Amino acid sequence: MNLDLRTLVFNQAVGYALCAGMMALFWLQNRHRLAGIGFWVADFAMQGIALLVFALRSPGPIPTELSIMAGNALIIGGTILFCAGLERFFEQRSHPARKIAFLVIFLAIHAYFTFDKSDLTARNINTAVAILVIFLQCIWVTNNQKAKYSFIAKWLTVVFAGYCVVSIVRIISNIILLPQGDFLAEQGPVDIFTNMGYQVLVFASTFLIFLMINQRLFLENAEQQHALQESENRYRQLVELSPEAVVVHQDGDIIFVNSSAVKMLKAVTPEDLLGRPALEFVHPEQRALAAQRVADTLANHEPAPLLEEKLICLDGSVIDVEVTTSRLEYHERVALQTIGRDITRRKRIESQLQEYQQQLEAQNLELRKLTRAIEQSASTIVMTNTQGTIEYVNPAFTRITGYTAEEALGQNPRILKSGFHGPELYHDLWTTIRRGDTWQGEIINRKKDGSLYYEAATISPVKDRNGRVTHFIAVKDDITARKQAEEALRKSEEALRQYAEQLAAQNAELDAFAHTVAHDLKNPIGLIIGYTDLLKDETMPLSDVQHRSALQVIAQTGKKLNTIIEELMLLSGLRKQTVTIGPVAMPDVIHEAQQRLLDQINQHQATLFIQNETPWPQALGYAPWIEEVWANYLSNALKYGGQPEKGLPPRVEIGWNWDQPKAQSEIQPDASASHAQDGALIRFWVRDNGQGLSEEAQARLFVPFTRLDQVRIQGHGLGLSIVQRIIERLGGQVGVESVPGEGSTFYFVLPAAVAPMNTCSATKTPPPQQPGKSRCERLSTIRGIISGMARCTTAGYHRM
Repeated sequence: MNLDLRTLVFNQAVGYALCAGMMALFWLQNRHRLAGIGFWVADFAMQGIALLVFALRSPGPIPTELSIMAGNALIIGGTILFCAGLERFFEQRSHPARKIAFLVIFLAIHAYFTFDKSDLTARNINTAVAILVIFLQCIWVTNNQKAKYSFIAKWLTVVFAGYCVVSIVRIISNIILLPQGDFLAEQGPVDIFTNMGYQVLVFASTFLIFLMINQRLFLENAEQQHALQESENRYRQLVELSPEAVVVHQDGDIIFVNSSAVKMLKAVTPEDLLGRPALEFVHPEQRALAAQRVADTLANHEPAPLLEEKLICLDGSVIDVEVTTSRLEYHERVALQTIGRDITRRKRIESQLQEYQQQLEAQNLELRKLTRAIEQSASTIVMTNTQGTIEYVNPAFTRITGYTAEEALGQNPRILKSGFHGPELYHDLWTTIRRGDTWQGEIINRKKDGSLYYEAATISPVKDRNGRVTHFIAVKDDITARKQAEEALRKSEEALRQYAEQLAAQNAELDAFAHTVAHDLKNPIGLIIGYTDLLKDETMPLSDVQHRSALQVIAQTGKKLNTIIEELMLLSGLRKQTVTIGPVAMPDVIHEAQQRLLDQINQHQATLFIQNETPWPQALGYAPWIEEVWANYLSNALKYGGQPEKGLPPRVEIGWNWDQPKAQSEIQPDASASHAQDGALIRFWVRDNGQGLSEEAQARLFVPFTRLDQVRIQGHGLGLSIVQRIIERLGGQVGVESVPGEGSTFYFVLPAAVAPMNTCSATKTPPPQQPGKSRCERLSTIRGIISGMARCTTAGYHRM
């Protein structure tokens, strides 16, 4: 080894030492701000030590093998620390175990080719591969950094790529060419190129690292200055927008005011106040005290306590303010900041409150006089607030109602509510008094012991001086004795009135009955008379076919007359007839009604479907009447079911389902319903596939004793009136659900019996015509009705 090469190594070691020293200074000053610098300090130190170890090899004090091993280990270790510092600087941390494992593997291989099997080629390749791997990772780090370091990182990437190229050249040269020497040994041209290349790249990367550190410091300082400026701007904005007046004065003169201070002191712009002495705005009576407070604040460095003082505004007006003063640094000089709040309005209110207090004391004296008069009154006096809470009752209230004052206070007057009045009375009462008017009337109330009593009440609102209602006061007198006499008289009058109304209703029903007879029987009887006269006329002989046709018309018309008469008799007898209500086996009743309509079913080629998925429950009713209901519903479904224009025959469905309980007022059977379950109702229904009914048509169904042309909506005749009368007598309801074009569902609702019916064998009931009458008796009745119809016709009833 010649002197020039050793000198070069020492110079490089000194250069590394200087870089390490400068980097150490950066680290000491900015170790909390710049991550990774400590790794770079260690890298430079290790690189310098490695060069010294190489320089001191044999014939120096360090053996050759140990120098080679230690030097290469320090170089690779320092390079690994350099990469780790780069990752921390760019905040791209990786697990250190990988780097430690890599270093261990390198040292093991290098030691093997140094001590056990000395091989120069293997050592050179091992070192070059380690450097190549490390700087490939450095390239990956610089390519994944933030945009603000893109320029320097780009050049660092170029330098790291140069490391990789030099390492590759060294690997290739050691594979293809025989090694010409080791570091600091006799070297060939390629070794000299690679060693010099490494040194140039080291200084280039060091220069770029220093540049990058300075850029980071510069950017962070700029960001801190920007953040500081933003903070100052926010503070200034908060002060400007503060509702409190803020004044900063220095050496006695005002140097800053916010908008609230300008407004409070009646100025137009801040310039009207700036430069003026601060004590100029303090009331002359308080200036000495204010000056002493300013001096104490400057001397003690403590904020002055909150106190009240008077200020003089620019327009000469005097205001009351609440102020506090504290010391601060303003443009690097001591100043005072005074914060104030205008309390002029509050002081005025406090003064007014004192006046009100005096007035209240005088009013209280008058109230005490009125209170004594109220307590001695014989009338009940109750006072409530606007929500109706009782706040006062006089002794007469306790004497009449039985409630003590302690029991009544805090309660609502509804504790006296008897339940005899509807919500309309109370709505009118509250509407009147809340409007500010006086309400007068009579109320039935209930005492504490449950007995009822009558009161003549006068309830008035109590208003304040602004006309606002604050309380209600009721003055009431007990008029029970007078009302009892009036009630007895009213009941007598009511009984007479109800009797008169009943007579009028019965007369109206009789007129409607006669009207229906006249309209429904006149045409069929006329038809029978006409065909009978035709058969009797000997001048117009008829063939056998014509003869039979006439007789068939007469027979069919007679059946129609018989049906109408039976319906009318049943309808008229429903009001007067008394029956016993009990459980009804509904399937048997439906069977009886179906048997009555067999001819009609066959005539229309109808199909009947009866729900049988679950056993039919028993309902409370009267079987003969319910059979009539089913017969009417089924007859209507057969007549108006189906769609003949489309060739669809009637399709009739019969079923049931549980219904929601109705209000108690809607279910009031005439007979006893002791067999019914509590609130359980059953809906029975008949559904057809006809044209359906409009809403207007549905509203006109089930109307009893109206004109016939109104009852028969689309042919639904007197039978629906019978259905409604029967079901109402049995404590149920009737109804229809229909949509035009989708058919109709007619239903009736009855109370349920004790339990659903599993098997039943109800006794066959007689037809619901005239129980106990023979055919001869019914024919006699028919003749009587026809005779009566003739009389009605002559009396002025005509078919419409």
